[in-house]
Amino acid sequence: MRKEIILDVIEPGLGELESIWDYIGYPDEQRTERLHTLAEQLQARMFDFISAENQRRVQLDTEIEARKRRAAQICQTLRLPPYFPPRGLPSLSLLEHLDAHIAQFEAEIKERQARQSELTAQVRSLCERLGLPDETATTKPAEATTTDGDGVDSTTDADDAIPSEQDLERLQSRVAELERRRDDMLKRLSGLAEDVRRIALDIEFAGSPAGSGADDAAQALEDAVLAGEETTRLPLSDATLSQLEALRLRLVKHKAMLVGTCDELRQHIRVMWTRLDIPHEEQEAFLAQHAGYRQSTLDALQEESDKCQELKWSQATAYLANLRREASELRATCFLDDTGDEADEDAALIGGDLDDTEEGVAALERRIDELRESYEKNRELYAAVGLYQDTWRAYLDVEQRMKDPAILSNRGGVLLKTDKERKQLQKELPKVEKKVSELLQKLQGGDNFRIRGRTFEQHVHHLWDSLRSEQEASKFNRKAGAVAGGRTGSATSGGGDDLRLSQSPMRDSSLGAAGSPRKSLSATGKR
Repeated sequence: MRKEIILDVIEPGLGELESIWDYIGYPDEQRTERLHTLAEQLQARMFDFISAENQRRVQLDTEIEARKRRAAQICQTLRLPPYFPPRGLPSLSLLEHLDAHIAQFEAEIKERQARQSELTAQVRSLCERLGLPDETATTKPAEATTTDGDGVDSTTDADDAIPSEQDLERLQSRVAELERRRDDMLKRLSGLAEDVRRIALDIEFAGSPAGSGADDAAQALEDAVLAGEETTRLPLSDATLSQLEALRLRLVKHKAMLVGTCDELRQHIRVMWTRLDIPHEEQEAFLAQHAGYRQSTLDALQEESDKCQELKWSQATAYLANLRREASELRATCFLDDTGDEADEDAALIGGDLDDTEEGVAALERRIDELRESYEKNRELYAAVGLYQDTWRAYLDVEQRMKDPAILSNRGGVLLKTDKERKQLQKELPKVEKKVSELLQKLQGGDNFRIRGRTFEQHVHHLWDSLRSEQEASKFNRKAGAVAGGRTGSATSGGGDDLRLSQSPMRDSSLGAAGSPRKSLSATGKR
């Protein structure tokens, strides 16, 4: 403490008192007495001042303790570690330090409360958009802070509502979760709405008729989607998605019905056109005009089917002839046997005295449908068997060409090319035979499959046995012809060898049982 300040104030006063007392003429005793009185008054004043300063110190200590309690309370509310101010600071500095930190804590509180309000509003808005219960209805709002008698902001219930960082993180996570759910539902809603509009356009669906049984909400949603309303304006909820999925499924089923019915009608109409000898140009023009699977297309196809039925009876004779030809072709395609009860029944239908009455035509049509169904059911198998038959006929054709005498001249390498073709077919036949056998094993009831009354294995053996029998008979005929030619030559005078050569050109290209060419007996016997 600086004593000079007090001495600088007292010393001039003492000098002035000395001058006054000299003027008055106080003796030394009175002057001493008056100095004691002055000292007592100064001491009393000093005591009053010290008392006031001491009260100020106590007041500062009280405020400091209040600030410390507030700081501790805020730290606890904010879930922060306890705050300990620096040691050794004077009261005023400590008070300012505490006030600064409390102000910082208060700003943190306001920021958290603002973030909580913002996130809560987002959650409330998302719940409303998604049709979910309001998750924020039970949230306790933060109350405003109050100021106590010490000038310190204090809260009671509001502190309980101050969110922690974990609370804010949970709110932020919930917002993100609801936003993802909203985006997913919007994506699903957009996809469903687009599918509904596309299918509705494809099948000319204008909306459910009045009184169809749909509730008001579902009907309003259907009308909005078909009208092309933006998906962001449609109600977004699980109920909405379920209603749209049900609507799409209903449209898909209706389209499937249209597709199946239209395809059946087109197939039926093509068959009828073929039986009625309708020009191909007219067929293609009609199908091009009525493509697709709309309701108008179905109506047009049904109308054309009815017209074909009318034409059928107006051209009954020609129609019946085409039916018989079609049935015969299907029997051949299905490799049916020409003997047995079934063959007799088919013969009665196809080649008998069946008239062109409605019953007779209907009977033949049913038989054709049965044959066509059997063919379609095992189309792959029939195709494989047909391939084997075609390959076999090609092999027989090559064998026959190898017997041509002109091929032995080998002009242009014809003999080499033909022999190469024959070898290729000899390799191809076992492959196709194996494929047919595998299909028969996979086919349920494949053991009952017959080709003109024979199993496929028996049919193959029959083909090869017939070929070998034909080759042996041809070989026998060639030998018999050679012997007869020799006898004729021995009985003729002059030029016998030339006659034998001229009479045996066909034998030069004959095939043995193994399918390889051999020279004629007359050619090998020439000198």
